[in-house]
Amino acid sequence: MDADELQLFFKDLGENVSREEAERWMAAADKDKSGFIEFNELVEATLRYLLAKYENEMQGRSSVSMKRVVVEQQYSLAIPPAEDDEEEEEEVPEDLAHLSIAEQQKKIKIRSAYMMFLGTALVLLFSDPMVDVLSEVGARTGIPAFYVSFVVAPLASNASELIAAYNYAQKKTSKTISISVAALLGAACMNNTFCLGIFAALMSFKSGGLVWEFSAETFSILFVEFVIGYIAMKKTQRLIDGLIVLLLYPTSIFLVFLLENVLGLD
Repeated sequence: MDADELQLFFKDLGENVSREEAERWMAAADKDKSGFIEFNELVEATLRYLLAKYENEMQGRSSVSMKRVVVEQQYSLAIPPAEDDEEEEEEVPEDLAHLSIAEQQKKIKIRSAYMMFLGTALVLLFSDPMVDVLSEVGARTGIPAFYVSFVVAPLASNASELIAAYNYAQKKTSKTISISVAALLGAACMNNTFCLGIFAALMSFKSGGLVWEFSAETFSILFVEFVIGYIAMKKTQRLIDGLIVLLLYPTSIFLVFLLENVLGLD
């Protein structure tokens, strides 16, 4: 849609927009600088116009200033600033940028399924040798198996997720930071819950010959779960909450040591 068609569009909506106002609208709505307004750009620009019109009516004004719509309305709570929009556009892979939105979603889903399948295959392939390596490291260094499994292994297995969340949060927008925090909180709770579920299933269905020696570890995991759950339910996470979460890892290791060596809990 060009500027002339945009004027006709507003005329159909019962709005009288001058050529200058239409060109100003075009400059703000045409984010890819193609010289035309595409469907998605038109939807966002129309929403911005309707929000400005609604705010004007709430303030007792009848007309909508194009300057207010183009310059001021983009900072409304309902519409993110243009910088955020540019950052979100960067999320689309370069080789898919020329495709339509429907085709992009299809390609991304296929690529995601392929990468998940490949990652699962790699985990199945290297998990058994990884366990043997960790056991051998513990035997050669004299470090108890628990500390090898709960200190070295988590750092090796979860480092990639931590780095990915950190890099995503580096965009420093409320949306990216919220997604990164939610991903880390979900991973922490889900991993621990999944591990406890596996332990409980093993003890329930294969109790013969198995001795429960994980009480200290279980109490430590539950303690971390409750603290993370309390922080996650808070509407606002602050820097002090991040420091508390950061200290939970060494605290949980110390708690296991305290329960086993001081309180005698197996």
